[in-house]
Amino acid sequence: MTVRISDRALRHIGEIFEYIAQDNSEAARRVVGRLQSAIRLLEFHPRIGRESEFRRRRELVVDEYVIIYSVRREEVVVETIVHGARKK
Repeated sequence: MTVRISDRALRHIGEIFEYIAQDNSEAARRVVGRLQSAIRLLEFHPRIGRESEFRRRRELVVDEYVIIYSVRREEVVVETIVHGARKK
């Protein structure tokens, strides 16, 4: 299955990195690396995340972040990534 990351999700990954890197660039690299690893995992296990309250979406929790994605025929679309304390 192919995984596509939306422009919005890519922007959020960059924002997460920049925010954490203000205090610790190594920690920022680790967090973004874990997010990227989880996204790659979706290629082989697209239904690994829990069902979302929003129709046809799933959520995969990585540390304190939530990767929100949808599974379509032969594609997983990562729609956004938010901090768990934020509203989606």
